[in-house]
Amino acid sequence: MESNASRESNDRNLAVIAHLSVFFAPLLAPGVLFAAHKRESFVARQAAEALNFHITWFIVQMIAAFGVTAYWIIGFLGLASSVAARSPTGFAAIFGSLFLILPLFALLALVPVIFGIVAALRVSRGEDYRYPLTIRFFR
Repeated sequence: MESNASRESNDRNLAVIAHLSVFFAPLLAPGVLFAAHKRESFVARQAAEALNFHITWFIVQMIAAFGVTAYWIIGFLGLASSVAARSPTGFAAIFGSLFLILPLFALLALVPVIFGIVAALRVSRGEDYRYPLTIRFFR
């Protein structure tokens, strides 16, 4: 028979895995843990929280990628017209925007990693963790 202390430790470890899944299976691991545990359990709550966060950030990253793609398509159309008019402004606008867009994508990639690590540290101490700015798809 498993003692309460080892069960709590096991639950905390599974919750940590759900949050650190940002490194290896951001949708699969929390989804499996959420489905495999009782809804009111610590593991299920934390797995749902991690799953909600990963889905939210996937949506944010897809919107950002769509926006950047649209911006570049419009920019390349402008580049073609500026080349035809022998004006350097289109080229400068497209490649100058890389200095703004690349740091934005780096930030969008780092946010889930940082929040996942913070959540794993909190959950390892047995605390409930809720991600900020997250759409709650699963409760």
